Amino acid sequence: MIKLYISISLVLLILLSGCVGSNPDNGVKIGITLPLTGAMASYGEEIKKGLDLAVEEINANPENKSKIELIYEDACYPKDATTAISKLVEIDEIDFVGGNFCVIAMPPISAVTEPKKISVMQISTASDMILTSGEYVFSPNIASAYSAKAQAKFAKDYWDANTVGIIHYNTDMGKSYGKNFAKEFENLGGKVLVLEETALEQYDFKDVLTKILEKNPDVLQLVHMGPNLGSMLNQLKSMGINKPIITYEEAENPDLFKTAKENAIGMVIAIPGMTESEYMFEFEKKFKDKYNENPAVLARVAYDAIHLEYAAYKNCGDNKDCIHDYLLNVKDYVGASGIYSILSDGTAGKEIVFKQVVDELGTLETIDYVPK
Repeated sequence: MIKLYISISLVLLILLSGCVGSNPDNGVKIGITLPLTGAMASYGEEIKKGLDLAVEEINANPENKSKIELIYEDACYPKDATTAISKLVEIDEIDFVGGNFCVIAMPPISAVTEPKKISVMQISTASDMILTSGEYVFSPNIASAYSAKAQAKFAKDYWDANTVGIIHYNTDMGKSYGKNFAKEFENLGGKVLVLEETALEQYDFKDVLTKILEKNPDVLQLVHMGPNLGSMLNQLKSMGINKPIITYEEAENPDLFKTAKENAIGMVIAIPGMTESEYMFEFEKKFKDKYNENPAVLARVAYDAIHLEYAAYKNCGDNKDCIHDYLLNVKDYVGASGIYSILSDGTAGKEIVFKQVVDELGTLETIDYVPK
């Protein structure tokens, strides 16, 4: 539910609607729930860079009277998310949740935030469950179902594939990618030879890869977290399985490339397309100046999430109904992750581009592909 562009016409529309509430200059508290330790910490670290840069810029602007305070909680699994969101809402009294990453954390988060009309930004791609988590859940990212269908189309068109083997982790996110890829691939005339779920914490994939070896599909769709997927790629190579591989945006992860190294070369990653703008180029320069690296998709989305919520707060103050309506009605937003609008399912409308890993460092090059 987010499609933001701060246009004059939109601001006038909201002003005329009488939506604007009080805007006290006592600061904006934004809660963040990310994996900051453990196996998925690299995702949290990447997102945190985008969040911190956005807040640094907003707070440094003298025109912004209300300064942002980010309150981080190390949370991914439901139990930790339950504790984290209770603290953020009841003790810290946050105005927004500015960044949640783990899909499995959303049910306990939205259970607390929805009754209080606290808007939440989901940073990862939005799985089927995210889309039904509540009317105050938004995402500047795409829907996983949309990406999965685009991946299936690419596999048919680009590789002329007739059969596929699918392996995904067993959360709502993994299932969303797997089932939507499979359905679209079959709709396009293909056949799914292997469809296997694995545990989120799994690193030994020899049993499921043996099925791939036996069935010998034309291509593979692999959906797992960075280090786990890196281990899977290594095991594929050790078993002599050399197939075209397609995966999702979260494979753009340093732990994956550290683990797989040269075994990741050739893998194709489906990434939300980013319509270029001067704003994007400026963001990229600021990010590289601060962190000495190029921003990944998740850092871009996180940066946008903070700017979107702050824009809503500046316009609406503490009027939560106004904030909700503001976010739902923003269009053609010019952000660090592209120029986009929010679709009816609450996710960002972005084209999918396909990038191929070309070296063991994880350098990506865009594939020249036009759907047939």
